[in-house]
Amino acid sequence: MAEAKIVLPPLKLASEIMKTMVTTSCLNCEKLRFRLDTTRGLEVIEVEIPHKNPLDILLHNMLNILRDRKDHVDRLGDVPVLRQRMTGSDYDIFEEGLGVKLPGKREKWGGFYTSLLEYVRGHLDEVKAGISPDGVTLGVEKGNLRLIFGGDLRLPRLLVSEGFYELGKFSGLKDVKSTGRPSLGIVEIRANGGVVALLTASLLALTAGSGSIGETDVYVIPTMDIVGIEVGRLEAKFLTDVFRQFNSIISDKSQYWMPVEDVDGMRLAALFEIYSEVGEEAEKRIRSRRVLESIRLNLSTFSPTGLRFYRREGFTISLGEVANLGSAMEAIGFTGWDRYRAASTVARLIISTLYLSKIASEQGLYKRLASDAKMLAYSIATGERRPYFDVLYRLSRYLREEDVLWRIAQESSELIDEEHVESYIEDIYKGEKDRRKALLKSEAQRISKLLYHLVKQG
Repeated sequence: MAEAKIVLPPLKLASEIMKTMVTTSCLNCEKLRFRLDTTRGLEVIEVEIPHKNPLDILLHNMLNILRDRKDHVDRLGDVPVLRQRMTGSDYDIFEEGLGVKLPGKREKWGGFYTSLLEYVRGHLDEVKAGISPDGVTLGVEKGNLRLIFGGDLRLPRLLVSEGFYELGKFSGLKDVKSTGRPSLGIVEIRANGGVVALLTASLLALTAGSGSIGETDVYVIPTMDIVGIEVGRLEAKFLTDVFRQFNSIISDKSQYWMPVEDVDGMRLAALFEIYSEVGEEAEKRIRSRRVLESIRLNLSTFSPTGLRFYRREGFTISLGEVANLGSAMEAIGFTGWDRYRAASTVARLIISTLYLSKIASEQGLYKRLASDAKMLAYSIATGERRPYFDVLYRLSRYLREEDVLWRIAQESSELIDEEHVESYIEDIYKGEKDRRKALLKSEAQRISKLLYHLVKQG
């Protein structure tokens, strides 16, 4: 069994991007080991693939996955790349360093993204050299700590902005070639063109969308973080399915504004929706290997300021939380498949009330309902019963009003993909000719049944 080793940049977002891409590209892997190289204090991924050139296979898979994200990147209105023509911007890296032209302000990003992938494909040996243990050097030069991934290009500003302060404190990095600490405390991370192109393409592929708060742009990036454990082939496939579900929720155009404006609402909606899709398998896998519960789904948001980015509020969902939601749903009387159906309804209730709190003429009413829907979900997930009864009473009272129930059901039904409409139509409405109308009636019934069940349990 051949093994490849990949050294991760000691930058939170960059390392999570690589972990996500490696895990979701591991179609042929027998094992993935995420460990710390204690000699240099750098994280390493060890990949076992039954092939004499395992890294070639992994990079081939990764490029295929990135290629399939081209349409997604083309749909992004903007991406976290600084394209100003000034010293220190990302313009220097791409146009001067890689010879890859940045798009104009009114051009889409798909062409730039494709050029990055072509660069990676044409420089695979450079990529392999830059991420292998032998190609990564760490030392002190002129009082600065320099970490080199096979070359001398800077990384994109988003990837390095959040790391400078932490790295300046030398949190875990060790100099193995010189004695003493760099006197100036400046840290430089450089890489060759292949590594820069691969990291940038992966960053764009994982960018879910963008929005704004006032005049400030906000970029939304979901990733997966795995630390200090070994993952088998079937577990890697499961994690890929989990992340794709998470990414789909965050990237959905009908709700991508939520991570920007309501982080708590997005987290609760994502938790319940992920459980509805993969909860059963998550429970089984964590029962057999408790260590998997530490794997985290992270949602990060960033905003630009000058020539850097700063991290905004985000959230984390652990696999342990997803699996534990099953016990929480059982505690309030849901069993079997009803647990997953109810969890999905809770997720859509949160999203639809939050959306109506933004657009409906009765914004005050829907803001209260949105707050109550979030508190209800929180109470279910944590087992905190006191707020549960208070918000349940208010939700039940307002949703007895037919126009409020139907308005929420209408927005909620819009969240269901066209290809899944039939499976969401209740038996009583199967005979309806208008399938959307049948779906609307079904969703109203599901919401009413959910609240009735919860009131009855209380």
